[in-house]
Amino acid sequence: MYAGVQCTDAPFRTTGQTWQRDNTRIDKQHHLTITWGNAWFNAPVPVLARPVGRAVQGGRLDLPKNT
Repeated sequence: MYAGVQCTDAPFRTTGQTWQRDNTRIDKQHHLTITWGNAWFNAPVPVLARPVGRAVQGGRLDLPKNT
């Protein structure tokens, strides 16, 4: 589910050099963050990326009622 959303929700930088540079910079500035863990979860994006979907405007989600 996570990868599906990441791969279609918004444009994503897909070059390895960009990921390495950006994540290294963020990790140095905010060392206690989960920078590299997040990068690992997003690693499938360049392979699985699909066209970005349209944003839902004023959508409503009707969930089934528990019976």
